[in-house]
Amino acid sequence: MKQRVTRLLALLMALVLFVCAAGCGTGRTPQVSEDEHKRFTEFSEELFRSELLGNTINLHYTLAYPEKCGIEDYEILLPTVSADSEEADHNAALEVLKELNDIDYKQLPADDRLTYDVLEEYLKTSLEGKDFYYFYEPFSPVMGFQANL
Repeated sequence: MKQRVTRLLALLMALVLFVCAAGCGTGRTPQVSEDEHKRFTEFSEELFRSELLGNTINLHYTLAYPEKCGIEDYEILLPTVSADSEEADHNAALEVLKELNDIDYKQLPADDRLTYDVLEEYLKTSLEGKDFYYFYEPFSPVMGFQANL
């Protein structure tokens, strides 16, 4: 699950960076709050970093130079698959969803709203799959740990 979250977050961050570089700040409507935009950006960047720090393989699979994202000191961790880690992932996803929902969606610019929507949908879907722990295939040919190695 963390691997999927990490890949999604990497994609989301790349999308946010691309959209911002392509014209962030243009076409904003008056109801957009710069404070809320900043809050959402900080939230998504911290989420991205925390997800990468949970698994060193994913960290280096996603980032060639983690120090460029402010990740310098980190504990070396391997992915784990267990009922306990699945429960921890579920609780973490609940907490992230709660923090996400505390952000005022209506005050976000359009590019942040897209990222918000994708992240919210992903979190809700992963929370719905809590009871399907044994369906996860950590060594699947395309998405398994060994594919990242």
